[in-house]
Amino acid sequence: MTLDLLTRLRSALPAARLSTAPADLGANTLDRSGWIPDGPGPIGVVFARDAADVQATMRFATEHAVPVVVRGAGTGLSGAATATAGSLVLSLAQMNRIVALDADDETIVVEP
Repeated sequence: MTLDLLTRLRSALPAARLSTAPADLGANTLDRSGWIPDGPGPIGVVFARDAADVQATMRFATEHAVPVVVRGAGTGLSGAATATAGSLVLSLAQMNRIVALDADDETIVVEP
């Protein structure tokens, strides 16, 4: 079942956005809270690069009832970015563009 789901998700995303590599799973499973959940970890990590990646991932997860753990740099101390068994990690770490800069108003819009 998991392999079938991952195949479907991979087809919904641009190439190289979804990883199931043990190194990527390990590096994106825990935050700095120290909490380590029981059991196996996430089924995959999506490295979103834009809003379309986030939308495709969330649409897929909702349709297939897959829990999603959203993470940035993984520096949180509350356990909110700790992936549990069967979840999908949605990494926003690569969404780091400056979208708009207005020097007159001294405002900036950044991703995510």
